[in-house]
Amino acid sequence: MLPVLHLKPGVFYHGSEPVDVVATVGPGLVVLMMHPPTSQTVIFHSDLAPACRHPDSEPSFRFLDTAFAYAFEIFKQQNIDFFELVIKIFGGASSPRESHLEQTEGLDNVILAQQVLKSLSLTPAAYDVGGAWGRELKITSDTGVVLLRRLRRRDEDVT
Repeated sequence: MLPVLHLKPGVFYHGSEPVDVVATVGPGLVVLMMHPPTSQTVIFHSDLAPACRHPDSEPSFRFLDTAFAYAFEIFKQQNIDFFELVIKIFGGASSPRESHLEQTEGLDNVILAQQVLKSLSLTPAAYDVGGAWGRELKITSDTGVVLLRRLRRRDEDVT
């Protein structure tokens, strides 16, 4: 049985030893970046776009731009070609009550992740983003296998 890491917002994991990662994600994103030849894996849960950051605040992995920058720096320092990375992204949910016309926090997070990857000419190998439901995830770090379950909101169960 593998050790279990509960990935809450702001948690950043980097390692090569196998671990089971469990997370519940709503408007934030859980990002898996792995390099199969070296077994190096980065997984983070960030829930805030840079626009939410106060100018005087300390860097935090709760912000997507900080987490992405740190992850790519890790791979760069190990001379790993970014095109060899397997990248998977999950989350970015919006409240079902929000207008389809207004931009939501979840959509902001998805757009930011797309911009970061596009700027490096990278494409995720898998993703499940957007929609009105959060997700429960179980990720096995050494294989990159992701088990996903979409969550219904409790107020929808009543109606």
